Amino acid sequence: MSLHIAIDPTESEPGSRLVVCLEGLLNSQGAETAHHYLRILLDQQTKPVHVLLEGSKLTYLNSSGLRTLSQFSRELRKSGKRLALCCASEQLTDLVEVAGLSTLILMYPSVDEARQALVH
Repeated sequence: MSLHIAIDPTESEPGSRLVVCLEGLLNSQGAETAHHYLRILLDQQTKPVHVLLEGSKLTYLNSSGLRTLSQFSRELRKSGKRLALCCASEQLTDLVEVAGLSTLILMYPSVDEARQALVH
């Protein structure tokens, strides 16, 4: 199984935040796909946006995936925006915490909670 990525237009708010659904494996191959897709996505925006990654169907995350997410988060922070991982399994959120990335990659139990926390 590979990584599938799609924007959720019903949850996204143009000019403010994008909700991106992740499904599958965020391993070395998936990390490359995610980096490419997210880069294109950001380049298409007319102004900086928060990016909420809906991860309820994300089944695997390794160091390559963590590196991609942390690099992307750093890019967003330069423009005053944040990256949030939402709806991920406890195993994946624990992995982010153990890697020491929970201040860089924000984590929320739902997209609604992330949306409320990231209002600007």
